[in-house]
Amino acid sequence: MATMADGVKKVTLPKEFYKISLWGTAGFIAYCYSLLVFSLVMIWQVYQAPWPTAYQVALIIPLSLVAGQGIHLLGWVGHEGFHFNLSRNRHISAFLAVLCTGPVAFFSTVGEHSLHRHHHMYTNTERDEYVHLFPKYKSVLSRILIGRPAVEMVYLLNTCKIALGKFDLKMGFNLRTMTHYARLDLLWSGAWMAAYIWLFVHNPVAGALLVALPHASGFLVAALRPYAEHAGTTSEAFQSARSRTSWLVTLVYFFNNYHLEHHLYQQVPCYNLPKVHRYLKDRGLFHRADSKITPTVSGAFHAGTRLQYPTGRSDL
Repeated sequence: MATMADGVKKVTLPKEFYKISLWGTAGFIAYCYSLLVFSLVMIWQVYQAPWPTAYQVALIIPLSLVAGQGIHLLGWVGHEGFHFNLSRNRHISAFLAVLCTGPVAFFSTVGEHSLHRHHHMYTNTERDEYVHLFPKYKSVLSRILIGRPAVEMVYLLNTCKIALGKFDLKMGFNLRTMTHYARLDLLWSGAWMAAYIWLFVHNPVAGALLVALPHASGFLVAALRPYAEHAGTTSEAFQSARSRTSWLVTLVYFFNNYHLEHHLYQQVPCYNLPKVHRYLKDRGLFHRADSKITPTVSGAFHAGTRLQYPTGRSDL
């Protein structure tokens, strides 16, 4: 056991919690693509149906939200991949991360990884790169319209630096290996972007319905999610992130909503995080540490839209 600064000890988990399952990984990826592909097919069917426009709009909007969550979760596949939780072979895990995030426009999983390791090592302190990105955006609109594009630009620029062999933050692989993954990421994402552009040129309606709307929905969720996870938290281990434990959020996020548990034990695959939650809860650790456990959807929404991201200054 390692004693935490907040006085609550981080317990040793059963070894089976760390087990990476082929079926778990396959199920996660299949779930993401099922949300996306099913919704896109239904959107196109609704558009082509001889129904009043009002009916079509009423159906296309929720379908776009589902498709957007599928896109958003593909980004989480990248996140899990560079935590090396998709396969016991680290290179397979990283390759799956790059492969699955290609369809996510304006996103680089290698770029996210460039900052994410420090985020875990120094959560909510000044050495956490995220506290220099997210706190400046106070309102919902600024988080969506300015904050998220700014973060994506940082990811892209970092990916380009890594591809050129010029980057000085420690990552999961050495710089030479990460250079290959960065180049693959740029090429694969570029191929998908070229396909999207081709679709817009040849069929603007299809481009709008099948690419723009789902991405806008996914972008909206991605913009607010970091605040739902970390706004109002501290640098103390059991208070460094928020878990949103509603069954609905669990369903929508495929268990990636247990964010505090992920920060405490980042090598546990996402599908085992509910087990970690129950294990820690049964031992009273969350209660003793006054951890941020949000059991309702409204509570998660409040955190994502109203609370402020840690600045790191008070956590030194």
